[in-house]
Amino acid sequence: MRTRTALTAAALAALLAVPLGGAAVAAPSPSPSSWPEPGTDGSGRRAGEGRPKTIAIPPPGTLQQNRKYYTPIEETTEKGRKSFTLQADVLFKTGSADLSAAAEKYLADVVAKLKEANVTGEVQVVGHTDDVGEPEDNLALSKRRAEAVVQAMQPQLANTGITLIPEGKGESEPREKGTSPQARQRNRRVSILYGKASGDPPPRPDPRYISVPVTETAPDPGLRPLPGEPAPLASTQRTINGTWTVRLDVVELRRQGPFLKVGYRTRLVAQRGTSGLNYPALFDGDTNGFDGYGYHATLIDKAHGEELSVVITGRGVPMRDWLGGNEKVGAVKYGWALFPQPSQKTDRLSFYIPAFGTIDDLPVG
Repeated sequence: MRTRTALTAAALAALLAVPLGGAAVAAPSPSPSSWPEPGTDGSGRRAGEGRPKTIAIPPPGTLQQNRKYYTPIEETTEKGRKSFTLQADVLFKTGSADLSAAAEKYLADVVAKLKEANVTGEVQVVGHTDDVGEPEDNLALSKRRAEAVVQAMQPQLANTGITLIPEGKGESEPREKGTSPQARQRNRRVSILYGKASGDPPPRPDPRYISVPVTETAPDPGLRPLPGEPAPLASTQRTINGTWTVRLDVVELRRQGPFLKVGYRTRLVAQRGTSGLNYPALFDGDTNGFDGYGYHATLIDKAHGEELSVVITGRGVPMRDWLGGNEKVGAVKYGWALFPQPSQKTDRLSFYIPAFGTIDDLPVG
């Protein structure tokens, strides 16, 4: 456990004075004040009793606010061929084959990836839908969507030797069975298949890692608030590597000065075996090699196609809480992180956490 120092009002004021544009400021970069923590501390005392919890103040330096295009592209295999798979929800409006304003960025990224891979010859662009509606209507919609993607991408592939072939599959080839919102979201997609088909199965993920694709929706098991805790904005629970069952509650998403602050709590619900789960690994994505500085959770503005990474100090330290050590079954840990505000005004964001997936439609307070 790292040593914590109290946060002064002057230090907090210095933090909140940092301009949104991310201009360099040669001043200390303190963390924000700690947010209310219901429940008990490590000594069994109610939060707020006895010595108050304090948080670390990062070393002096400038703040780095990272914004980038959100490109939810999975690199996977389909029918033995390599594939770039994009969620239909970010390319099209519901029931439409008209490309969204943000689709241009995503498809340009796929074009760059095809060029980097030195792909030539025929490349299939396959549209897929979920099972809502009539099968014949879904088949027609998937074909129109594939054709729209081809029309947008083919001019960018001039002189590459790549020919895009559109094809629609409707609801006939789901990649996840079931009628849950999560399954249907994964099944609505456009797959861009290239290279020769291989009979080899896709490589198994490295068991050290607990990351899930950014396009995977976090499970929504309909969890109730924990006893004595305020109701969260959203909750999710997942079993990781068949070893740890972990619950995550997002309890806060609000503007704080030039930043957005996300507050959350985690609880290790169950564990198989004796391997300890390091709390930061949930947000770093790697159960081995955690160095104390990784933080790969992001906020995503899907409406405007922008991804927001955690604010970094001039010394390379992410602006988030520091709670080290292993989780214990039943114990609740509280955390928060600071992100830059999105470039365009929005009242709904998604939160991607490597250990859980993406929680959509969180209200910004």
